[in-house]
Amino acid sequence: MQEIVQLDGALTALLIPPGLCACAIPIIEPPPPHPEPKKEWSQIQTLVFRWWTAVHRLRERLFSLFESVILSDLDYCNTAHVEQGMWKSVFYTVLELLRSWISNPESTGMLQVDPHSSSGNSNEENDVLFVLRHICLKDVIEVGEDRLCSLLDRVQSINHIYLAPLLADGRPPPETRSRTRRLVYLSAQKLMLFLGDLARYREILLGDRNFGKARNWYQKAQLLVPKNGRSYNQLAVLAMYTSRHLDAMCYYMRTLAASNPFPTASQSLAALFNEIRPRAENLMRQLRRPKAEVTNSHHASFHSADPRFQRVEIWIHPLDGQTTVLQGARRLVYLPTPTTCSSQKNISRPSQSSSDWDRVGENDEDDEDAQAEQEEYANMSLIEASKLSRQFGLMFIYAHGKLYTKIGMETFPEVASMALQAFSGLLAQKPCPLSAERLCQLCVVNMYNVDRAMSLTTHVGSISSTMEKQSGSKASGAFDRFDRPHYSGSKSEMDRSEIQPISRLSGSETLRSVHHDHAARFALDAFSLLCRRTAHLLQEPIPDGEPTWWIPPDARLLLSALRLWSEWMILHPEHWLPPPNHRDPTLRPYLNDWKLVAELCTRAANWLNRNSTRPEYEEANPTTSLVLCLKGLSEYEVEDGEKQSRDLVHEFQAAFLFEEAYVAGFKPMLDLIPKLYRYTGDWTAETVADFVRIEKLVLFGDFLCGIEPPVLTYDLDRAIYESAIERESSEKKQDRPSNSLPLNYSRDSNDSTSSPNDKSKPETSSHNTDLKDSQASADIAALQLKRALLQHQLEEEARLAAWRRNAISQAASGGRRAVELEVRPIYLLPDTNCYIDWLEGIATLAQRSSNYTVLVPIVVVNELDILARFGSSSSNGSTWRSGRLVEEDSEVTRAGLIQERAHRAITYLEHEFAVRNTRLRALTARGSFLETIAYRTEINGGREPGQTNDDVILACCNHFCKDDSDRLCLGGFGRNADQEFPGEQTNQPMRIVREVVLLTSDRNLRLKATNINVPARPLRTFVNWSRLPLITLLPNLNAEPNLIADGRKAEFPRPQPRGQWKQPLRH
Repeated sequence: MQEIVQLDGALTALLIPPGLCACAIPIIEPPPPHPEPKKEWSQIQTLVFRWWTAVHRLRERLFSLFESVILSDLDYCNTAHVEQGMWKSVFYTVLELLRSWISNPESTGMLQVDPHSSSGNSNEENDVLFVLRHICLKDVIEVGEDRLCSLLDRVQSINHIYLAPLLADGRPPPETRSRTRRLVYLSAQKLMLFLGDLARYREILLGDRNFGKARNWYQKAQLLVPKNGRSYNQLAVLAMYTSRHLDAMCYYMRTLAASNPFPTASQSLAALFNEIRPRAENLMRQLRRPKAEVTNSHHASFHSADPRFQRVEIWIHPLDGQTTVLQGARRLVYLPTPTTCSSQKNISRPSQSSSDWDRVGENDEDDEDAQAEQEEYANMSLIEASKLSRQFGLMFIYAHGKLYTKIGMETFPEVASMALQAFSGLLAQKPCPLSAERLCQLCVVNMYNVDRAMSLTTHVGSISSTMEKQSGSKASGAFDRFDRPHYSGSKSEMDRSEIQPISRLSGSETLRSVHHDHAARFALDAFSLLCRRTAHLLQEPIPDGEPTWWIPPDARLLLSALRLWSEWMILHPEHWLPPPNHRDPTLRPYLNDWKLVAELCTRAANWLNRNSTRPEYEEANPTTSLVLCLKGLSEYEVEDGEKQSRDLVHEFQAAFLFEEAYVAGFKPMLDLIPKLYRYTGDWTAETVADFVRIEKLVLFGDFLCGIEPPVLTYDLDRAIYESAIERESSEKKQDRPSNSLPLNYSRDSNDSTSSPNDKSKPETSSHNTDLKDSQASADIAALQLKRALLQHQLEEEARLAAWRRNAISQAASGGRRAVELEVRPIYLLPDTNCYIDWLEGIATLAQRSSNYTVLVPIVVVNELDILARFGSSSSNGSTWRSGRLVEEDSEVTRAGLIQERAHRAITYLEHEFAVRNTRLRALTARGSFLETIAYRTEINGGREPGQTNDDVILACCNHFCKDDSDRLCLGGFGRNADQEFPGEQTNQPMRIVREVVLLTSDRNLRLKATNINVPARPLRTFVNWSRLPLITLLPNLNAEPNLIADGRKAEFPRPQPRGQWKQPLRH
């Protein structure tokens, strides 16, 4: 090693520009003949040759010494990193130096050696580049490849360990207890990585960037030691060279999830996401453009008739898209959707009054097959496969970039929706454009981000002490009632114990953060799409001449990914149990995850049942001896002293699963050991693999039935799997509290008609007649309601059309331009008054089945803190609110009541944030989301100089107003109007889209919000319009709230005046 150190120092001293040392180097040997006949080397080229000859001899000697050390002691090489030292000294430093000189020939110092030469600098530069590129660089790469390949072969032959048979099937070698074999694997992997690097340098500096040879070496290195992250990093670098960003993202994540990760992969992955972000945002704008045009045409005829008003609000309900037009002092009211009894099968009901229709809505969900047809096949004739694949790649990377960086998560649901829709379209094509490797890549990426989001998960144990202090056993029962969605239906629907809402599945020991919930939801939605497509393919009829175990080729591709993901779910139930429910109900695709999983398990079980003849196979952990024996090697080629006969090769055959080999070395799947499935009989390995995968899926269904609480159930009579989870109402098209009434009535009527002892035949016939009459009456009532709704819609359209004509006319004559505010509520920001006046209303909007996200500004939390401590009066005795609504004698009673309600509001918020309610988000004055309200201190209370708390709340609302992107001009609402007002294109009302709503009873605050085009409504009005099940029973909120995290007495900032309590307090 001492000689190696000395030669390394000499080589380092010689690696300087040739112009500085070439003249002083003696001529060791003459240059070779010129490759072109009848042409000689120039003087500058001769000097470069003189320098290169010295460098070449030092490199050859240094490589020989490194080679002798590697062949003699692999254990020392692994400890002292001898292979890395050889690569850096002999290859890497020289290659990078030549690379820099080729890009900048003047840095060689050779162009100034002969300044009086008759030839120009360009000829000298070409001479220098010719020698550097075709002599020096080729010598390093080509000779280096030969020497490294020879060294790799000698390492194997000396230790009698041959790698080619083990890597022939594209599978990693089996685990071994032989230290010598492990050392050979490690050393051989390093040499393979060096060979891949040399091939990569060749393509970059000399070739056409094919990188096929380099990729082959990197893949061999990855298979040899899959737990090392460097090979994945090199594959990611190649993917970036060829603009395969999805492959690069997967390889970088494999690098970070390896047992020995590459240190700079995280920065490279962040740079990749930063590179993709502008392209993905541009694609999203292009995809939104047709939607905006449709929205414009949809609202073209909705305008107001009164010329006194310059503003109109169009409220769009998130459940069914019902449009409500508000102008002036008109109230926000939800109009019921009519339904007819005759459209429902086997259901009869008595006639209902018009008020009963307020509780009737659309069906909970569309038929699953109809949804699949709409989502998968609607765009196939419009979107080319290449364009759809590009769209999916960008959106998928963009979505995982948000999960990785946690930046821009407010738009994550929309991005995830676009990615899932594109993924659904790709799965629907025949043949499927996604390979099995690509599908496994998608699963691996989802696994990595879900596992990474686990770091934000908080354990129940950290909050259990607080919960015990706040409530006893009775309070815990109240909390259970509070978490359960409120139904106003009959008793039979509430007693369906086998069907549990998602929010009630609390068997897991952990609670997920919002970030973790987003990642898990996105991954499960992708899994649901795979389940839906595979179940559809398994129903295809068997072609003529094919056996009963025939499987469509596309289904075989999907089964590998399904097998991989189902195994991950078994190994990591903490990520999906209880199932995540953080889904926007207005975004596609509309998936019932567990219903699709149940359908897939049913199809898989049916496929197995129709095959009475199955291969008999046995799972075995592969060993090196067994793998070599299967390759037909003789006894002396088997290691570790194990004697195997060649006759064993003919006794059995073996099948392998591609997905098990693919995730080898991946940390979240380290417990999945690649198996060897030994079978006998006249079967192909591909068919045996199909049986293994489908049986694993059936076992996965049994696992989901056996966990506590169960996710699936199995119906023995019908031999099908069914979902044991009821979809949250936020995932349904409309909540129907009275759905159980027709079912109960129908069941009672069936029981009465089927009992011969209770009713006679004449009574039965008269009863049936009454049922028909009641059904006809209900149908008539529904038709009458539908007629009223259509008449109301026509009146609204006429009024709005007249308003728009008047607004255009006034704008054309020099008046102000009118404003048309389109409100699509997603974010709700209640004022402090709402928490005092009606806490149950806020609990209704923030329940888990809600369609909205309730924002809680820190300034509101601080106001509630002050009120909970001091009531409505400050410490100096002065009244906080300027107006007095009661007499002086009752002021103490009023202050105590306000203090008590503020106390309950703070306790409620602390409880909801402690259990990670995804419908509640804390908000700073600068618009940043917080997942806790434990930190309540902001600089200057979040106020700018001269601002009040009202201004801070309005600023919080303004953070969710995107005027630049949402302020669009509507196209003409009608051709007749365009003809009457030729100048309306520049004078038409300005449409502004808002997704945030301010909830307050303070008229002054609502007026301020109107001035900045922020929709504002009282809390009770909005709750009635939302159609959410009303929370009437709150848990015991009399426990002492954690006003101060550390228990110290804190001095609260002086309260800022914010107006009066406008509504009387309700007891």
